Amino acid sequence: MGVACAKGTVLAAAPYPAYASGDGLACHLSLPDGDHDLATTLAVSTALIIAGSSFTVGGVAIVVILGFLFTYGMVLWRNWRLKRSALPSEEVPEVHAIVEQCRSRLGVRDPIRVYIVNAPVLNAYAVGFRAPQSIVVYTGLIRALDHDELAYVIGHEMGHVLFRHTTIHALTGQLGLHTFGIPLLGYFLRYIFYFWMRVAEFSADRAGLIACGKLEKALSTQLKLSVGPERGAQVDVAPIIRHWRENDVGVADQLKDVLSTHPVAQARMDKMVDFAYSGAVPDLAT
Repeated sequence: MGVACAKGTVLAAAPYPAYASGDGLACHLSLPDGDHDLATTLAVSTALIIAGSSFTVGGVAIVVILGFLFTYGMVLWRNWRLKRSALPSEEVPEVHAIVEQCRSRLGVRDPIRVYIVNAPVLNAYAVGFRAPQSIVVYTGLIRALDHDELAYVIGHEMGHVLFRHTTIHALTGQLGLHTFGIPLLGYFLRYIFYFWMRVAEFSADRAGLIACGKLEKALSTQLKLSVGPERGAQVDVAPIIRHWRENDVGVADQLKDVLSTHPVAQARMDKMVDFAYSGAVPDLAT
């Protein structure tokens, strides 16, 4: 059974909606206030408008097709390498149980393969154009996080798959690498695409929060990934929750991530606290 939620609740990324079933109610997964719609529309429309003004239709088509084929080939190659060198999560019962928990709480129906790579890296990522997409989790992350924190990370990556972020990122990312013969255009496109990518991270954070079911654990994961597992484990999360319930991220902190693919940790924690206390998902532990 999927996570229980209020009817009509807006949970994570549009305009490519996914649905999670909870107690018979459909939960529309879409960012509030049209943020994700705006980001995706800006990224795609800007690239197409500029491309159309700089190339013939045939030239633009060739660039896009070649970029797509290159990206698709890279995805196939990475999946091939994973199958040969990585360990499927089914072979690690503790991790597989977390994967199944995330699938259940998020209402995931399409197959998603989770692989474990033996490396001391605090990272995980999702990749793939279509089902079955893959999620890669490094052993360094598994050792650094507890059960609920790892559920947040795996749920976060499942969110990227559910909301088609992996597909959109691959396609728009290729457009963002081209300047179409106009100086500084690459920087402008990169700014727009980075904005979309940061918004996508907020959506995936919501999925991770729902998957683990505990705000405290979602925030402790962010702390461990930001300042390191040892220092993060020493931080009391309760004052952080109180702070972000009463305050918003300042302009200075928002400007820090203008040219980053990921929002700053303060912004991510602020968004998750707001979402947890919005009442959108009644069974979240806050």
